[in-house]
Amino acid sequence: MPRKSEPVPWHEKLNDFRCAATDLGQRDAGAFARVLVRSNGDFGKRPSRVVGATGSKQWRAVLERSGLFRLPGEDAQVWREKSQLDENDPDDSGKPFDFREELWGERGRPARGWEADDTAGLMRALEAFEMDAEGKEKLTLLPDDWRDALSFPEQNDKLLVAMRRYQSRAARLHRWCWFLKGDDKQQDTAREEIRDCDDTRVVTPELKTLVEKRDPRARAALESQLTRCLKVAPDLLVRIANRILPLRGRSWRWEKHPAATDENALHHLTQKGPSLDSKDKPVWLRGQRGLSLERIEQIEGLRKRLQSFNQAERRHFAYEKARRVDWTDEQARKWILSEFPDPCPDLLDKLDNLKEQRVNQTAHLILAEALGLQLAPPPADKKALRQEKDQHGVYEKILDKNGQWIGPVDFIVIEDLKAYRTSQGRGRRENWRLMRWCIGHMRDKLKQLCEVFGLPVLETPPADSSKFCSRSGVPGFRAEEVTSGFTKREWAWLAGKKDEQGKPKPEAQRLLDLDRELTEAQAELERDWKEKKQLQPCPKRTLLVSTRGGPMFVPVVGEVAGADLPPAVVQADINAAINLALRAIADPRLWAIHPRLRSQREGGDKPAKGKKAKAKQDAATPTPEARLLTREKRKYGEAGKPLVIQRSADAKPDDTRQPNYFADFAGLKSIAETLAKKNRELTWLTKDWTSAEISGESGVPPLVHGKSFWGCVKAAQWERVRAINEARLAEWKGKLNRMPD
Repeated sequence: MPRKSEPVPWHEKLNDFRCAATDLGQRDAGAFARVLVRSNGDFGKRPSRVVGATGSKQWRAVLERSGLFRLPGEDAQVWREKSQLDENDPDDSGKPFDFREELWGERGRPARGWEADDTAGLMRALEAFEMDAEGKEKLTLLPDDWRDALSFPEQNDKLLVAMRRYQSRAARLHRWCWFLKGDDKQQDTAREEIRDCDDTRVVTPELKTLVEKRDPRARAALESQLTRCLKVAPDLLVRIANRILPLRGRSWRWEKHPAATDENALHHLTQKGPSLDSKDKPVWLRGQRGLSLERIEQIEGLRKRLQSFNQAERRHFAYEKARRVDWTDEQARKWILSEFPDPCPDLLDKLDNLKEQRVNQTAHLILAEALGLQLAPPPADKKALRQEKDQHGVYEKILDKNGQWIGPVDFIVIEDLKAYRTSQGRGRRENWRLMRWCIGHMRDKLKQLCEVFGLPVLETPPADSSKFCSRSGVPGFRAEEVTSGFTKREWAWLAGKKDEQGKPKPEAQRLLDLDRELTEAQAELERDWKEKKQLQPCPKRTLLVSTRGGPMFVPVVGEVAGADLPPAVVQADINAAINLALRAIADPRLWAIHPRLRSQREGGDKPAKGKKAKAKQDAATPTPEARLLTREKRKYGEAGKPLVIQRSADAKPDDTRQPNYFADFAGLKSIAETLAKKNRELTWLTKDWTSAEISGESGVPPLVHGKSFWGCVKAAQWERVRAINEARLAEWKGKLNRMPD
């Protein structure tokens, strides 16, 4: 038989290809980046990066298009009529109808007057207020200008916090009641806790006196207070539920469960309440932050409050049974821990529906971008068409600046969603938020949609994709652009931190100084704006503040020798999406795109999974200084190559079993030395600085141990931000009529 010819490698058949990468987010549905890869091609003035070579072909990648996917409740672009708010927008098209940012987006709609009054009333009922020295009432969880500063959903967020604290106080009362009925040790514990409690809403001076005297009336007073709390709570919870999830023609109601008996007190939340809609106080369903994660978390928070109250009712029922000696303490505990029906199944259904909509709409946005399509303006006769056929969204081709269709991509790149559980590129809270709704579902839905169009979906590990610059490969950190007065708003909690002498702590003082400089710069701009009689509203000047999970990515240095592109401050999620695209297509030997080097102990086992397993494995290790090998099969094969560790003799032993090393293009060692000279607390950076070389390999950049690498980046954050802010302030000083880039 004739021998079949060998298949032709892809890089010999193709001269270019495209991919679209998506980084799922928490502020928005996600960020996307369309990347064009071409061999031996000229991209003109467009910046590009080398991604590898095959034979005589040199491949470079260029960013064609990037942006953010936004869902309802995330300042999405929607088809709507022009409003008065659009009159002051210089970028508005002026058309009667057009795609515009939704009126009530990520913050939600403003509260109506009677709704704000209801907020204040609920705060009082939840005991979330105090009287100042002048006898004026202050709502402790709300800012002074809360009626204007907080939207309706944001006020509801505060109410959930107040409800949680109210239930926490009730739980303490229940604990003390139970302990005062117990043995001597439990009674002493309860008395000590009551003596140490400074919250007068829970423990009054009179109650403390009764406890000190071991007066039996103390327990009776606590029982009375607990009963009063539990009696009021259902009405407060229902009022909050009707604010967060208003219903048409009906309302929420807390009522007995059909399975409830005299020996098993069960309640649940139903939709059988009367309609609350009236002419003076109409029920509005809109403006509740749509499909955003904030909306989903708010409803989940409400569900937790209801479940907590249901459990509190059960504990109180068991306590009463034990107090009357109907049950023993052991019987009461078993009954409390027994299973019982979900008290709010309707809320769970609504949550599942919201999450499903979020997954479906995000998957459709990703697919449309990959196909080079966008939602088209609806036809003028849309109402008439609806009478003839089921008319939904119609898509049109996305055109480039030359009027040409950008076309579909060859494949889609997404994160390996399993990595959300242990991703090193995000904070713990960010991982937690993402994995709660999308793990697995997004991938499955996207693959289902792409199968029809023959689009492959490639999953790539996202480790540290949010921590490196997609232009130069240097590490960086997250930050936020702030406007004047930020220390009195969202940053008030940190700016208000004081030391033992009552003075602002160093980090608080830095923020206060920055806010002062920014306020002065904004005032100068507004004076200049007014003198020149500009028609448009005065723009807001911004400065950077480093913060975990912030929307901006800041490279730790501003210049890198030999890099394809210089580092730049960019949108963090888009930066991560570009990194995902580059890692999916680039040669694994390119350190600027694949900067991480994993290691393994020679002759050792694979790294254990889970904290307990890792601790057991570490305890079984005879010495932490065992020889390390590379653990990068695509770079150095299965066996790995030995690492030569470089660390000062007086450094602490490295107790990391299988450490990661990172390629350093930023010169972090010199940065660490500078920081250590300025601040004694940072001398550990130079003392414990650990690096490595790969035996027998040349052309490898400096490799730095993860602890030294990220420790230096973290320590350098404020200095880097300060340098950027000073440059902006200097530029503004001489150019008041021009905003900096």
